[in-house]
This record gives sequence, C-alpha cells and structure tokens, in this order.
Amino acid sequence: MDLVDVVDAVDPRRRTRARKKFSKSIKLTKGDLKMRFMMIVKHPENQGLPPKELMEEIGKLAEKEGKSGAMVGSGGLKPTALGAAVRLSGGRVTVTDGPFTEAKEVIGGYAQFEFKSREEAIESAVQFMELHKKYWPGWEGVTEVRQMYEPGEFPSTK
Repeated sequence: MDLVDVVDAVDPRRRTRARKKFSKSIKLTKGDLKMRFMMIVKHPENQGLPPKELMEEIGKLAEKEGKSGAMVGSGGLKPTALGAAVRLSGGRVTVTDGPFTEAKEVIGGYAQFEFKSREEAIESAVQFMELHKKYWPGWEGVTEVRQMYEPGEFPSTK
C-alpha cells in the first residue's frame, strides 16, 4: 500500500491531487496507519472528588501520551447539576436542567487517542483504570473504548 492508496481509502475524491503531490516511492505499511479511539469514562456521579495523587498520576500519563502524539485531546466533565439535557422525542425538542437523577452512571471524562490497533487502545484504558485502582480504592467505573470513523469512512446515506 502506498500513500496514494491511503488517501484513496480516507477520501477517494482526493485521488487526483494525491497522485500529483506524492511519489509512489513513499511506502506505508498497515503498521504505520493509526486509528482514532474515544475513551469515555463512566461512573456513578456521587463518588466525590478524585484524590490528589490520582490526578497527579493521570497528569503524568497524559503528558507522556501527549508527547508521544497518541493523545489528541482530553477533558473532565463537571457535575450534571451544572449541565442541561436537550432531548428530541415525539417530534418535540425539550431542555431539562441537571442534575439528572435518573442516570445510574454519568460520563465523567473523555480522551481521544490515535493508536495502531484496538489492542493498543485497550492497553491504554487498562493502564488508566489501574491508576484508579491504585490511587482511589473503592472507586468503581468503566472506560468505554470506541473506535471513531475516519474522514470519508462514514457509511453513505444515499
């Protein structure tokens, strides 16, 4: 597979420009390609604030992942009491202010990564959860690992 094939896979409309711009001498292997993943951290809302030591270790991990280029972005979310839910149901759009008492789990944070494989993404999530296990005994939650669509990959609706 060469770079033109990669561009074709991402966006076939760019084929002509890519063929003009890139030489066939540039070769990429499957191992060079990166997939985007979203890590979504869910947990019961009323577990309190995370320990300082946990946040320091997460900061170190985020710095390492950022420097390596694997982490594209991340963020923690404030309590649902500060949020709102905008819902479309039965043809009507409604707005409900938080907190959302019906929610068993809330999304507490997220991170977006680029990895070479699903296995690499899962390893990263395990490492993140191990930090919680070590620095916040008794905390319970889940990190959902979801691969993201790449540009031009989303299924056509036509």
